[in-house]
This record gives sequence, structure tokens and C-alpha cells, in this order.
Amino acid sequence: MTTKDVIFGFFFLIVFSNCATIHSQHFAIPVNGKGDAIQSKSSDFGLVVSSHEITELSSTYFGVIEFTLENKSQAWIKLEKVSIDFLDTRINKNVKILSGKELLAWNHAIQRKIKIDAYNEFTLLASLKLLADTIELASEDERVKSWSRFSSLGLESSMNVESFKQSQEKNLFLPKDHLLNSQLVIPPGLFEKKYLVLNTKNHSEIQYLDHLFLKYQTTTKQGILKVTFRNPSDDDSGWQYDLNGK
Repeated sequence: MTTKDVIFGFFFLIVFSNCATIHSQHFAIPVNGKGDAIQSKSSDFGLVVSSHEITELSSTYFGVIEFTLENKSQAWIKLEKVSIDFLDTRINKNVKILSGKELLAWNHAIQRKIKIDAYNEFTLLASLKLLADTIELASEDERVKSWSRFSSLGLESSMNVESFKQSQEKNLFLPKDHLLNSQLVIPPGLFEKKYLVLNTKNHSEIQYLDHLFLKYQTTTKQGILKVTFRNPSDDDSGWQYDLNGK
């Protein structure tokens, strides 16, 4: 592999590392009251749930989880009641779902963290753009100059996006975005995004958390879904960072 290949690969990974999608990363599966997978007619029901941890917003004692609730049917889905359980008394005792004033306090604190992280990322992107511009000016190879120019434009675009995000990031989670706030109504063929902020403690006792159980009820149906929200093999989160061997 040549130096030019390394430079191109490096900038390609930086510029094209993010993409948008409707689904969250992990799909939920139907389970029974003990948490064992079961055969279900959930496809007839039309509800598809996926989730992932938002690692950028997580910290040692707080995990932020995004839920995507899709309606694959032609009928409206109305979840009259939704609750969260870990099917483990130790975990239930040491995990709090933030709401009210505590959620508001966390919201203010995480905004400060976002501003610091955004500034640091903006500084890094600016440094990489300067490097790309320098390589373009210094190189006599047209391919390297082209790669550097392309990378510089991509980095400049990323810098603008990050600046916008930093200036617009306010009230991260409004009450209507809370997964457990009132009835959930999902139109046919569309989806809803909801969130939870989990406050965990005694990590050595509850160990690494990567899933929860979502209990739901409609006027005609009730069930339990095992919702996996992260995978330890690709986890770059600071949540439960104090656990040994994580």
C-alpha cells in the first residue's frame, strides 16, 4: 500500500463516516414473561421496534437510548400503555428512568457537554482541513491533489454542519419525546422516534447493560419485546465506563 493510498483512505473514512437512517441499530424481538424468545404474530400487528444508545450523550452514570417505533400496517397503532422492565430485581433497583426536574437538570448539564465536544470536534476538523489544504499545495501528483481537494471540501462541509448543530442544540428531549409520556400513536406506514435517559448506579452489581424489556398494551393486544440497544464488541460509550473489562 502506498502513502497516497493511506492518505486517501484516511480522509475517506473521516468524510463519509456518518449516514442517516430510519431504523435504529438493533431490532427488538417478542418474548414471554421470562424473557425467552417466542413465536409471535407481531407482523400482523405491524409494530416494529428498533433502538440504539446515543453514545455522544451518554456518560458514566447516564445512558441515552433512542427508540424507533414503526407501523408497518395500514391501520393506526395506539399503544395505550408502555412500561420498561429488566426482569431482574437487582437491575430494576439500580436503574432510574429520568423524568420531570431530574430530566431537565440532566438536559442542562448535557448541553454544556455537547458544546465542549462540538468545539473539540470543530477544532479537529479545522486541523484536518488545514492538513488536506497543505497536502494539495505541496504535492505534485495530480491524484493526491485531487484527493486532498475532495477531502478538504468534505471536511469544510462537516465543519459547517457541526457549527449549525452546536448553535441549534437546545432542549434535547421535550416531554413529548419521552417514551413513557402518555399514549403513543403511530400513523400507518410511518414511525415515531422516542427516547429514554437511564440513570444507573452500583455497576459492579448490575454489570454491563445492553438490553431492556418493553411491555406494551393496546385495546386488543399486549406483549413484551426484548430491546437490545448496544453491543459490547462495538461499544464506544462512556456509560458504565467504570466497569472492569468493559
